Amino acid sequence: MKEIPLATQIKASDIYAVQQLGISSLQLMELAAGAVVATLKAEGKLTPNQKFQIWCGGGNNGGDGLAVARKLYLSGATVEVFCPFADQLVGDAAWQWKQVQQMPFEKLSHPPIPDLKAIGIDALTGTGFTGLLKEPLHTWIKDWSTSGQEVVAIDLPSGLSSDSGAVEGPVVQAQMSISFGYPRIAHYVYPAAKYCGKVIIADIGLPVTPSTSNPTYRFCGNSKWFYENLILRPVDGHKGTSGSVLVIGGNNHMAGAPLLTAKAAYRAGAGLVRVLMPAIHISALYGFLPEAIGIPTTEENAFSIEDVNHIEKYVSNTASWVIGPGIGRSPATQMAVIAFLEMLKKSAHKCVMDADALYALKNELPILTPDCILTPHPGEFAALLDISVQQLQENRLEYAEEFVREHPCVLVLKGAGTLVVSPNENTGICTLGDPVLSSAGSGDILAGLIGGWLAQGYASDIAAMLGVIQHARAGEILAQKGILPMGLVRMEISQIFPAITQALLEMGSQNISNQNDF
Repeated sequence: MKEIPLATQIKASDIYAVQQLGISSLQLMELAAGAVVATLKAEGKLTPNQKFQIWCGGGNNGGDGLAVARKLYLSGATVEVFCPFADQLVGDAAWQWKQVQQMPFEKLSHPPIPDLKAIGIDALTGTGFTGLLKEPLHTWIKDWSTSGQEVVAIDLPSGLSSDSGAVEGPVVQAQMSISFGYPRIAHYVYPAAKYCGKVIIADIGLPVTPSTSNPTYRFCGNSKWFYENLILRPVDGHKGTSGSVLVIGGNNHMAGAPLLTAKAAYRAGAGLVRVLMPAIHISALYGFLPEAIGIPTTEENAFSIEDVNHIEKYVSNTASWVIGPGIGRSPATQMAVIAFLEMLKKSAHKCVMDADALYALKNELPILTPDCILTPHPGEFAALLDISVQQLQENRLEYAEEFVREHPCVLVLKGAGTLVVSPNENTGICTLGDPVLSSAGSGDILAGLIGGWLAQGYASDIAAMLGVIQHARAGEILAQKGILPMGLVRMEISQIFPAITQALLEMGSQNISNQNDF
């Protein structure tokens, strides 16, 4: 994975480049501006006489914008510049303003009326911005964001904080964001990410050095990382060395969920999969997945506390457990879930907690260990936190990281830009995926993939990210084959399994190239 630096680290890297590498800060600004112009040209946006309206703030981001304006004009574009805080500019940004004043293009004294035939360049706030916008920026950005103009943001859209996925006020809606060296957290964590458009990372030779004031790193999962973390199987390997998975789930009405989970565990490479499910559904398991081993519950159509003793003999030869797909929320079932977890905690086994099993945790969170992987969708996680889904979605990253700090476990918060948060303070942000996966059964499959990777001996956080990336890439493959989000209904969910296998083959040989592979 590539590191996603915090704003403090980006500032430290600038200082390092100037003080240790002898690159002047003005050179860095010129390199950044040149990269923006080169990207616009490569993306087909810099055509003869194309008009650009450039909004420049009072800091170095504004200086970048001024340098871009000069270079665009020299490339033959029509340019208008709005720099309302020119009298506040210092250093390199002030130097850029002096150069722009000598250029014959228009310097506006008032906010431009967005020309829908022009491209707006957003250089107002930049990486260092935090908090809330003050007037007049608040009003300007609010009006600009609703204008419909095509906008390219330098670093990230104004109004966003680099280190957060939260949105606290109006934000410029960009169709493209051009950043330098490395991505920013806001590029890929929602809801901030939806304002960034297509993210392009331009390499200007900028080194990123760890910041001693904040050592926490975020990581960005991608296909290259997947390839680098695969462990090759020995030539004399067999099903026993590939690990076994125990899936616990399925009630009267949701027998299909654990079947999907079990099949996914096999597709991730598990050597053997057992399924504890109500006895009345065991025949369905063998019809769907004959290579699995069914374990009937002690009661014919429900889970009970007796099932804990019933499966005790399987604990020693089971590498990972997946608890919850379709298991239901009856009081007896929820009691059984907690008893399963207590058994796992004593035996130090790894497990995935999914779906209805998560509801049993609400008053039992101290039972969690770093070997537990929770895979909630936003509704399930919001219920666990006792907040609304809207509250959660407005600040996904902060809520997820705070939860893991308080209750050490690995948390997979599903959704666009799925987060994998682990107790070691590394947060994985999945940059792959497609809405085609927004269907019943998709989450059961993800839980099975993670359980399958766990069974093969991967660390909990690595197994979680491997499953997330494989699942997300499978969604992209389905979309490329013409399957639309509204067309993937439950009776077609089996289409994902060939795509999961294709994703593993592609990423296992590092065959695909994705713009998010930094």
